Amino acid sequence: MIQLYFITMVTLILSVMVFYSDYYGWKYVLLLKVRNSIESNSTITIISIVFVSIIMLLNIFLPISPGPILLGEFLVVFSLLIFLVYLIIILNSQSKKKEENKEDENLKRNGVNMMERTHSLIETHKRNIGIFISIITILHLLFPQGVLL
Repeated sequence: MIQLYFITMVTLILSVMVFYSDYYGWKYVLLLKVRNSIESNSTITIISIVFVSIIMLLNIFLPISPGPILLGEFLVVFSLLIFLVYLIIILNSQSKKKEENKEDENLKRNGVNMMERTHSLIETHKRNIGIFISIITILHLLFPQGVLL
């Protein structure tokens, strides 16, 4: 389906914009606007999570024609999964800001929440993740019927 391919490319470009916003936002203000619109509004974040989840499932079960089901769009699905994890972490931090007084001791391990660890890992390697996703996006644009791309 060419429509799914187009929507996937738009979603990958959006994720590249979000991941590049810290490093190139001073030069391209559009990157900061995209990231701030996702990070500041929880309804947009929830809609993005649902949208990326649907796109991931469709890419898993309906890859472009020569690709097999489940592995045909492997790297694209992996890139979307990284973006989905980032969006879930953003939603978690938004809800944590609303409920700063409540602390759930069951989710704590060694004094640090696992979501905080994942968030710090993604924030540390945000530019590298953006480079990885942009390479996958370019390869998927150049070779749309490539297996595992």
